[in-house]
Amino acid sequence: MSEESSVHGHMSSSNKRSLREEINNLKEKNRKTNETLGLLVEKLSVRSKEAHGRSSQHSSKHTHTSQFSEGPSDDLLEGEHQDGGEGTL
Repeated sequence: MSEESSVHGHMSSSNKRSLREEINNLKEKNRKTNETLGLLVEKLSVRSKEAHGRSSQHSSKHTHTSQFSEGPSDDLLEGEHQDGGEGTL
């Protein structure tokens, strides 16, 4: 315990500097990660909208041939079956 308290009370300026650099590096990594996540969310959102657009176009083309085409598209619009939706198209 005495070592721990002495570390907090008597930290050398070089240790403080290296800790500040480490904190700044971590903040920069965090910023880049958040930026990347934002871009990924944006891409997924666009793909999801495109997938919904394709599925509704698909169902409207085949509405006259199948009574079942309206059911799945209604579910997709309500957001009930979004998991893996792109893989099932």
